[in-house]
Amino acid sequence: MEKEKRGIKIQNIMIYYFICSVIGWIMEMVYGYMVFGKFVDRGFLYGPMCPIYGYGSITMVLIGEKIRKKNINIIGTFFIITIIFTLLEYIASLILESIFNLRWWDYTNEFLNLNGRVCLMFSLMFGIMGVFFIECIYEPSKRLIEKIREKISVKIIWVILGVATIICLTDTVLSVVKYVKL
Repeated sequence: MEKEKRGIKIQNIMIYYFICSVIGWIMEMVYGYMVFGKFVDRGFLYGPMCPIYGYGSITMVLIGEKIRKKNINIIGTFFIITIIFTLLEYIASLILESIFNLRWWDYTNEFLNLNGRVCLMFSLMFGIMGVFFIECIYEPSKRLIEKIREKISVKIIWVILGVATIICLTDTVLSVVKYVKL
């Protein structure tokens, strides 16, 4: 039974990863349209995914439970999330730049930026989005996943997630080859 619960938790984390990676890509596309006046693919993958949002959702799921258990108020939650996501964005920027020798974002001209990798405005936006996720999205989406789970067997969900993972890994390899001169 414990193994099955662990498997379901892993499935849920993977579901959040894929859904939030796509939602993040959509948000980036909308943001790009608002800033540049046209649709600009702001991700590095070919497909409609921004993995940093997927990793962010995994972080939210993992810390969201702890925040709820400790009854941390909304201000404390905001600061915790803002700090974690600012660190995540900074580290992602370092890793992407070291691997690809490219910068996918540059906040150099933004107020209170740190090496152009993070800035106050986007850190605050990620904090607000994180609080919104924990307070408004997490519980309803958790219930929705459970309802879906009642209708679809665990094995079928594994197959769907396996196919999604293969597609994502293929996309990642093709994208890396596109940017890295081997």
